[in-house]
Parts: sequence; C-alpha cells; structure tokens
Amino acid sequence: MARFHIGRDNWFLVIPAAILGLATLYTVNRMYRAGDIRRSIEVVTTFEAAGRPPLGAFIAADEGDLTCTAEVLSSFYGTLDVHCVPRNAGINYRWRVHVGQRAFAPINGGTKALMRRYAPEIFTEDSDAEENDVR
Repeated sequence: MARFHIGRDNWFLVIPAAILGLATLYTVNRMYRAGDIRRSIEVVTTFEAAGRPPLGAFIAADEGDLTCTAEVLSSFYGTLDVHCVPRNAGINYRWRVHVGQRAFAPINGGTKALMRRYAPEIFTEDSDAEENDVR
C-alpha cells in the first residue's frame, strides 16, 4: 500500500487543495442559504387556515401581487425574517420564520392585523395581551 507523504517534491499541492476545500465549503453554504430563503417565503405564502385560500393568494386578492424577500438571522437554527410588500399597498408585512419547523409569527402591528383578518380563530386580541404580559 502506498503512503502519501508531503515532502519536498509535492508540498505545492497543499495550497491548491486548501483553496479548493474552502471554495467548496463556500459554495455549499450559499446553496443552503438560498434554499432556506426560498423555503421561508414558501412557508409564509402557502400557509392555509381552515377553509381559507393560501395566505399569499389572500393578500394578492386584496392588495395586489406580493414581492417577498428574506433575511437570514441564524443559519444554524434556520431562523429568517420574511418581508412581503404588496404592489398596491404601502405596508411592509414581516414574519419571523423557523424553516425546520415550518412555523412563523408576525413581527409588526400591520402583520398582526392582517393575520387577524385572515385567521381570527388563531390570531386574537387576547394573544397579543399574553405576549406583552411578562412577569
């Protein structure tokens, strides 16, 4: 069995191998990041409450097509902030999304009001009081 030995004759292979390894890690990281961004937007726009159209279609019917972007907060935990802006409204809807659990929560007041209109049985005024009641 042949042994690989880094010596005087092949030391120059170490630097290209390290550069190739770093380039591979960078590429894989970018692929995971792009996938998380795509999935976080899908989690929000494809959410369906009982007897309702998907959330993205609900917003589009009232306020026009959505333009959504996402910002990675934690790659390790899969937590992102999703921002959606309808074409015909000046409101910026924001959600905090956990991609692995396919769970999300509204961040700002305008988004909470939207979620109350969309799914009043899930998002109530009482749920806001519970969030703000810290003892």
